Amino acid sequence: MFSDVSGFTNLSEKLAARGKEGQELLGSVLNRYMELLVKAIGKSGGDIFKFAGDALIALWPPDREESY
Repeated sequence: MFSDVSGFTNLSEKLAARGKEGQELLGSVLNRYMELLVKAIGKSGGDIFKFAGDALIALWPPDREESY
């Protein structure tokens, strides 16, 4: 699965206009979003393959029964 935050560039530009407060808010919101996403992926048996900025790639291993 590939996940990318829609509108991230626009959001980051708007929050950057607030200075340090906006940067901290952006970091906090992005961290919380990724935390929830990572937990959901883990609970469903997936693994995070790679993070890249506001995106991630997750993989789910095939069931052993399906791989034979």
